[in-house]
Amino acid sequence: MRCLYRGQECRLVIHYEQGFSVLADPKLADGENGEERGARTPTRPRVLLSYPYEKLKMSSDDGVRMLFLDFGGKEGEIQLDLHSCPKPIVFILHSFLSAKISRLGLVA
Repeated sequence: MRCLYRGQECRLVIHYEQGFSVLADPKLADGENGEERGARTPTRPRVLLSYPYEKLKMSSDDGVRMLFLDFGGKEGEIQLDLHSCPKPIVFILHSFLSAKISRLGLVA
């Protein structure tokens, strides 16, 4: 999902096994439409941050467009502008966490 992190257009990736990643958008590095890249091999996105689920201490949102993730590290609380309502991402996050807990055999 496209997002804004520290004023930079990025992509938020929530992977069932790998956890959270924020990737720099490679299209924006070469210009908005990527015309400078031409026929070259596509550039791999640069990883700005990556955390496993186990590091997530807290998450919240403003119900409008902001998602807040706190991994308890030196970064502090990470603020992501999702450009739209964060509720679908929060639902996916909760579904992944619930499935991981179920897979471990833990029941609340």
